[in-house]
Amino acid sequence: MKPSSKTIQIEDLAARLAARRAAGETVVLCHGVFDLLHIGHIKHLEAAAAQGDALVVTVTPDQFVNKGLPITHHPSPITNPFYYPSV
Repeated sequence: MKPSSKTIQIEDLAARLAARRAAGETVVLCHGVFDLLHIGHIKHLEAAAAQGDALVVTVTPDQFVNKGLPITHHPSPITNPFYYPSV
């Protein structure tokens, strides 16, 4: 699945999650920077996904992160969490 098919605008998120909760599903949230995705991130996302039926991943925008220059601004399988099946 391409990451763009997993990206939802914040305005649509509440309604989608409400529908999933109404269907009896458990929604899990992970939030982070993910500027350089590493094995710790992947394990964290996989563990979170195992806790429920739907995993929501929110990412802090670069403008709010004070860690120097971001390593990349383009999605790639190495740096983008949405390429992983558990997300």
